[in-house]
Amino acid sequence: MVIQTVEAFCFGFAFYYWKQAGRKEDDCQRKVWRKVAKEDRWQSEKIARFFIGLNFIMRPTSLIDWVPILIKDLLQCKRHSFMKGFIINALHGILSIGICIVIESYYFEGLTYTTWNFFDFNFIKSGANLYGMKSRYFYLT
Repeated sequence: MVIQTVEAFCFGFAFYYWKQAGRKEDDCQRKVWRKVAKEDRWQSEKIARFFIGLNFIMRPTSLIDWVPILIKDLLQCKRHSFMKGFIINALHGILSIGICIVIESYYFEGLTYTTWNFFDFNFIKSGANLYGMKSRYFYLT
């Protein structure tokens, strides 16, 4: 229960900072503040990426929420060119997956990746078909 709350806060913080990073330079009225606004946007984007990664490490399926947002941002090229944005997103994803593998391998004392195990069991081996196969009285006994 606690992990869902923390995950929801991480998503909220990441979305807040991601929205802050999406501000346009025209939102600043004076030319003096435009450079400061550009640096603030980059700082907000780094904070948002930190929370996205933390959110992914806690619950890998949370990436489903972020993929459309990242793709939309990448296609609009708000903050940087398409290729630079693609590389940044790819490196961030690889870093998050690497941290996840290190933490899980340390915990389980062997090389493991829980997201792959989830995908393998539910989609490749069709293990999800086992859920709901018993009668409701089976779970009461």
